[in-house]
Amino acid sequence: MRQAEPTWKRYLTEYNEGLGLVYERFVLNDFLQALRQESNIQTVLEAPLFGMAGVSGINSVALAQAGCEVTLVDDNPVLKRLKSGEQVSDAEIRELADLLRRQDPYITEELLRKVYDHKAARFIQFLRHILGLQKLASWPETVTAAFDRFIAEHNTFGQLQIQFIQTLRTFILQTGRVEKKDLIEAPFTQIHPRGIRGVFNPGEITEILEFSEELLA
Repeated sequence: MRQAEPTWKRYLTEYNEGLGLVYERFVLNDFLQALRQESNIQTVLEAPLFGMAGVSGINSVALAQAGCEVTLVDDNPVLKRLKSGEQVSDAEIRELADLLRRQDPYITEELLRKVYDHKAARFIQFLRHILGLQKLASWPETVTAAFDRFIAEHNTFGQLQIQFIQTLRTFILQTGRVEKKDLIEAPFTQIHPRGIRGVFNPGEITEILEFSEELLA
C-alpha cells in the first residue's frame, strides 16, 4: 500500500522562503519567555510547523531550557520511536541531525552545547532531554560524576594523587579544556614542582590524559 504524502508538504512549495530567521527566533523566544512567566506555564505541546518556523520543537527549546515539560507532535519516525522509548541506530541519529541542519542551519550539536552550557553532551542526549525522556545532567554534574568514577576505579591512589585529580577536575570545570603542557604548570606545580610527572608514573599519566580527552571530546 502506497504511503500517503504528509499533509504539510501540500502547503509548502519553497523550502528556503522567508528572511530574518535569526531575528524571528530571538523575538519569539522573548515572547514565549514573557508568556511563561506571566501565566506560570509548566507544560508545552508543540505541533509540526515548517517553512520559516523550522523543524518541529525549535520554538520550544527556550521553554525547555527554562524547565518546562515539552511534548512534540511530529510525523518523523525517528522522533516517534524516541518518544516511545525505542532504540535508534547511530545512522538514524545522523540522519535526523542532518534534517535539523537542512531545515534550520542554526540547530546543531555545537549550538545546543552552547544553549545548554554543556561541552560534551551528544545530539541524542539533547533530543531525549527536549522530548522529556531523559534529564540532561549539567556540565558540572557530568564532570564531577566522571571524576568520582575515575577515583573510585583507582582506589590505590594516594592522598597526593587524589589531590592532583581533584585539581584537574576544577581546572577542567573552569577552563573547559586541558592539554598535556597544562599539567606541568600552575596550579599543578603547587602540588608538586614537576607537576603530573612528579605524582604519577608514565602509564598513569597516559591513562589520565586519555580520560580527560574522552571527557572533553
